[in-house]
Amino acid sequence: MSVEHHLLYHSHHAVMCGYPGNVVKVVVRVKKSTDPRCRVGARGRATLFASCNGVCSDSVQFFFPSACRDQDHLYRGTQVNNQVPPL
Repeated sequence: MSVEHHLLYHSHHAVMCGYPGNVVKVVVRVKKSTDPRCRVGARGRATLFASCNGVCSDSVQFFFPSACRDQDHLYRGTQVNNQVPPL
């Protein structure tokens, strides 16, 4: 996947699952695929949540159109380490 340069949304003040942090939403594009229904060039979205103060509740969730729907996944906890720069 690649990430397009335009942010769909960003927030420095968000709460997810009871934890404060930041949310960033971006457009992603499939660069290589082993799924015959999900073609190269297909666009989707990713929502990233980065918790504040080192709380391990970071997450990345992918959303794709129907042809790539099998690639919709949520990763969280120790699978994800989003970094939030200090303000």
